[in-house]
Amino acid sequence: MQLWLHLMNLLLPILSWYLRFSHQISIILNSGASPQNGSAFDFIVVGSGPGGSAVAGRIAKLHSVLLLEAGAPAHLMQGIPILFPAFQDTPYDWSFLTERQSQTMALLEDRRTRWSAGKALGGGSAINAMISLRGNAKDYDEWREMGNPGWGYQDVLPYFKKSETFKGYPFDSR
Repeated sequence: MQLWLHLMNLLLPILSWYLRFSHQISIILNSGASPQNGSAFDFIVVGSGPGGSAVAGRIAKLHSVLLLEAGAPAHLMQGIPILFPAFQDTPYDWSFLTERQSQTMALLEDRRTRWSAGKALGGGSAINAMISLRGNAKDYDEWREMGNPGWGYQDVLPYFKKSETFKGYPFDSR
């Protein structure tokens, strides 16, 4: 395990450097995938993150869909969760900065920190070690109480379960 960690410490900076330049190459290689002038679509979905991809996939069963993404196609190495730090602060990351914090982050320059967000096919899931969260049940219930029927946690839970395909446990802990 120690050898593996040392190897990763050596490889991550090299991979990060490579990603800064391979992004430009992949745009050139994949530029032919753009829709042609005059193409017509029933729906346009902006953002290919987990939400946008799921929506586009559902709609595409019955209609034509154009899925737009600002970034490049996902990189082959993004399928390896332990390599996610190598994709931060690269062309695959929007590299947002948080607002200046008055009560925290005192050791950081200007009391701000980077807030990574995926800029590639797959959105945030392309750079976040494939971590997925459903969100806080209270938030969904609050949306329902604000006048959005069907948005309570128990209402949306079946849709979360439908999209979750991990079968690593001997029982369904979802």
